[in-house]
Amino acid sequence: MNKLPQPMNLIKVVATSYDYLDSDLKKDGFGSRQHMEVTH
Repeated sequence: MNKLPQPMNLIKVVATSYDYLDSDLKKDGFGSRQHMEVTH
């Protein structure tokens, strides 16, 4: 990192919710869209 010609900027992303899409979930009786809220 010290050999880079200029400083590297980093961005930290903290998700507060997730949506998972999977059509195969319907085969098991679940909805194809699953939602999860994250508490910190």
